[in-house]
Amino acid sequence: RCNLRCDYCARNRYRNPELTTDQWRALMDEMAELGCMQVSLTGGEPLLRKDICELMRHARGLGFKVKLNTNGLLVPRHMDAIELADSVTLSLDGPERPHDLSRGKGSYRKVMSAARTLREMGKPTRFYTVLSSANLAHLDELLRDAESLDCTVFFQPGTATALGQDDTPNPLAPSADDYRASLDQLVAAQIARTDRLPSLELSVDVGLESGRPVAYAANGARLPVS
Repeated sequence: RCNLRCDYCARNRYRNPELTTDQWRALMDEMAELGCMQVSLTGGEPLLRKDICELMRHARGLGFKVKLNTNGLLVPRHMDAIELADSVTLSLDGPERPHDLSRGKGSYRKVMSAARTLREMGKPTRFYTVLSSANLAHLDELLRDAESLDCTVFFQPGTATALGQDDTPNPLAPSADDYRASLDQLVAAQIARTDRLPSLELSVDVGLESGRPVAYAANGARLPVS
């Protein structure tokens, strides 16, 4: 479940039954037996679960490092869950206009308010950004927002189809050329920031073709890196 309707995501079109509290506890018990050391609670929006704190306490009791991935809108109502998290990832798709275009009016101010609260608490915090045609022209502004809060940024190239189990085209999917240009920009930004935060993370696989580096984005696009 999720409390947002992002333009590039189709997950809200599916309402598959969720695991019960007991099923999640049993699953985490099994993970611990297999040697798991951390768990990342994501969604959808994990703070919509009424048992989120119970699950987080169970995970911590098993010795897991607990990471929480949220869009940030419900953070003020769930500070008990925030306290239980070792680190928090907040969804941020750009400065106000492109973020709200993708995620809904007013969501940018709420996520930035949540980020300030988390940083004031000393909670390790990073931003999660889905690259799209709405925000590629605003990456420098996004990085300035993150840097002002000493937050790292994880960049996820959007898929050609809407995120989730759907064949609907993603209306905000950039072209491969635009992806390539954005990767060059982010690599240059990372090099320029080697002596200070935030660090940048790119969710792409990098390999070689004919001796030249090529990045393979999440949507399967082959993106030569200059």
